[in-house]
Amino acid sequence: MKLGLLLFLAITFTVGTPAVAQELRVIETGSFHGEEVDVKDGELWLGLYKRADSYMLMPSYLTIVSVYDAVIDAEGQKSGKSISVPGLGEPLFLVKGGGFEQARPVMTIESITGEFEPGVEKAFELGGRQYSLRIESDEKGDNDFVQDRSKLIFSDGKTKQILYEVGECSFCHWRVEWAGDLDSDGRPDLYLFLTDHYNVSNQKLFLSSGAGSGKLLAEVAEFTTTGC
Repeated sequence: MKLGLLLFLAITFTVGTPAVAQELRVIETGSFHGEEVDVKDGELWLGLYKRADSYMLMPSYLTIVSVYDAVIDAEGQKSGKSISVPGLGEPLFLVKGGGFEQARPVMTIESITGEFEPGVEKAFELGGRQYSLRIESDEKGDNDFVQDRSKLIFSDGKTKQILYEVGECSFCHWRVEWAGDLDSDGRPDLYLFLTDHYNVSNQKLFLSSGAGSGKLLAEVAEFTTTGC
């Protein structure tokens, strides 16, 4: 996209009649069961995109197309929804509301993205402070799947916080989809794939700016979809 057009979109998105504060929402592009996504064609969101060696929040107009859902549709039906952002490529995710209104660069930590490995800590530094993510479980397993009675622990060396936990986990994988400073407060934010069942995709956005007393992060939005 040409810089002039990006600047025009940023100004259009941030200047004008002030919007009423909205609850933060998060979605991804792709094809989904129709009832799983409450979006309309032409809606304006902010998408997080990788551009060369940097990341940008960029104004993104959604294109919504009705598509055949192979799981539930009869021949000729199109109850599914396809979400795309033509001309901009694939965003990591898109946000709307919650005070996110301006296009800007986003500091991103690529070193910890990917699947969690049993017994392996994901450690990183931000703003001169050290942080870590790890899985703790009462169960011992000999495979790469998350075990029953597992917890995802986030720590800054002083405070430990349970971000997510499960009793039973059916062939689950947990992973870091993105890490960085989305809300520009100098503290880490996380976009994580966390689920307790292989057929459920559950992406959760955690922001430091929403954390209460004694906490490092708060879950502020999620995007949940199913397979078959």
